[in-house]
Amino acid sequence: MTIRSAVLAMLVAAGVACFAQPDTALSRFNIGGDLSVGPNLHASNFSVVKQGVPSCCATFTSGVGLGLSIGATVAYDLDADLNAEPLRLGARLSWNSLSGDLSEEEFISHVITGSTVQKGMALHTVAASYSLLGIEPFLSARPIPSIPLRMRVGTMIGLPVGASFSQREELVSPTDPNLKYSNGERVRNAYEGDLPDVTTQFLASVALSWPITTTSGLEVSPELSVALPLTNLTSSLQWTITPVRAGVSVRYGIPKSVPAPPPPPPLPAPPAARIPMISSKIEFASSADTIVVPMVQKRIRKNVVDVPAVLFFEPNSTIPLAGRNDAERLQQRTIEAIRDRMDSDPSLRLTVIGSAAADEDPVMARERFAWAVRRLGIDVSRISMKKETPPAPEEPQLLEEQRNVTFLINGRSEVLTATESITEQTNVTGYVPFAHVVTCDTTCEQQISATVRGKPVQVAGTGPALKVVIEPSMLADGAELLNIRSTVSVGDRQVSDVQERFVIAGVRDSTVTIGKVAFTDIQDGDVRTLCYFDFNSSVPRTVSDRDVDAVRAAILAGSAVSFVASTDNLGTEESNRNLAKKRAAAVAELLGVDAQKISIVTKITSGADNATPMSRISNRSVRAVLPRQR
Repeated sequence: MTIRSAVLAMLVAAGVACFAQPDTALSRFNIGGDLSVGPNLHASNFSVVKQGVPSCCATFTSGVGLGLSIGATVAYDLDADLNAEPLRLGARLSWNSLSGDLSEEEFISHVITGSTVQKGMALHTVAASYSLLGIEPFLSARPIPSIPLRMRVGTMIGLPVGASFSQREELVSPTDPNLKYSNGERVRNAYEGDLPDVTTQFLASVALSWPITTTSGLEVSPELSVALPLTNLTSSLQWTITPVRAGVSVRYGIPKSVPAPPPPPPLPAPPAARIPMISSKIEFASSADTIVVPMVQKRIRKNVVDVPAVLFFEPNSTIPLAGRNDAERLQQRTIEAIRDRMDSDPSLRLTVIGSAAADEDPVMARERFAWAVRRLGIDVSRISMKKETPPAPEEPQLLEEQRNVTFLINGRSEVLTATESITEQTNVTGYVPFAHVVTCDTTCEQQISATVRGKPVQVAGTGPALKVVIEPSMLADGAELLNIRSTVSVGDRQVSDVQERFVIAGVRDSTVTIGKVAFTDIQDGDVRTLCYFDFNSSVPRTVSDRDVDAVRAAILAGSAVSFVASTDNLGTEESNRNLAKKRAAAVAELLGVDAQKISIVTKITSGADNATPMSRISNRSVRAVLPRQR
């Protein structure tokens, strides 16, 4: 054997001895902890941390900070091993400080002082205070047989527990203190606050440790680790953090539990005269003092209607108009429909436009959009507000339509879905289930009786599973006392059990039905509202992207689709008929289909159907009728 082979064999033996469990009394489970510090390497590509916080002309690309990590681990040694050491599967819970400073210099302009020309430089700084609570499943192994080095590989899921920043812009050159910004200071645009759009972090982690066994079951290791980011710090910025740490970890092997010695066998009991063994026990599913009996059947009917993104008001007020029927009343639920739409997607932005009619004080436009913003109750940073006072309309009835608030979602007017729930309740017979558990080693007799408010009630069922039948009138006044008595007897030997509970009427599972309310009398087919139009216009103002896509797909699939193009009753019948045809053609162009291949029905509504702004705007529409799904 060569000297090199001998030395290699000694190193392998030393590594195996270092890692081997000296005590076979240890179990496969072990716990541990770690503490480490090191740099946080920030990589970024952004200029503005938060909308509305200015930072002109500088792009932050990198930064560094000093961070601390504290972790606790639990692990299990698998049957499989690598290089004579078991593979270890575990999880690590950690707190990590990932703060850091990003800074960039910006050339502003040349500064001339007398005959001296100097560069005007500004230093932009963003200081991030950021920490994570990390959950990290990992696999640990010994990759190299010749040295006692342990590698841990895992994936960390990081939950932010603190995320804020501060930002400033400072003149650094020239150093003349008399040179200042327009605000009279050498520092401007100083802001601080919470980091926006902070997201859950995902990091790939690798750690190397050199274990040192100190006592049986206890292991101390110097450790070096790095976590590579897989996601950005926030959903709105290109910004990642790579923590590099050096520290120490401790692992403790849990001893095996030693089973207690079995107890000595009991002494044989002396023979006794035989006594019949009987018992009677009433048992409920819950030990609560009060039982809720499902006796109220709820039926919930949800009415939905397609509505334009506009809300109409009484003259010179912020009181919404009342509808004459269900469709008009639901159409005026625009605030609820807008709120549901904004809650469905936090990235959406809303424009609220208040309007005052030509015969009103212009201040009503501002009053109306302010009223709408208060009623919406959503983050005002997502809202832009405008006001308008249109000129006197060509038709007197249109003054009513100028008293409104309109809504644009991401700059577009959408067809919304308004919903109303109506609850109906019916009282039904209720049941209180219980079990009668009987023990009887011979032939015995059983009796069960029940009372509510002292009055006998029916007990139904067979075997141990029974139920008390309770009519709704018995619980009309609230909680009542239920008494159940059981008796089991053999000859002259008898045992009984009495259980009492208060019972109250509760609600059964609710059933929900959904009905679509519409401003149209079309019954045969699936009616979809595609577009709404302004008065005397054939340019779509409000569009339902969802229904446009559905109708386009149906046409391409060969379904027989027809259009119902309608107008209000203002103007002549001939002009309205031509206007309805133009609206149908505009929608066909929007769908990208040939209008000649679609059945088009023009509908000129009557005066009775145009008595309110809600009905008139609904009649300025194009609806598609699809074959109803069977």
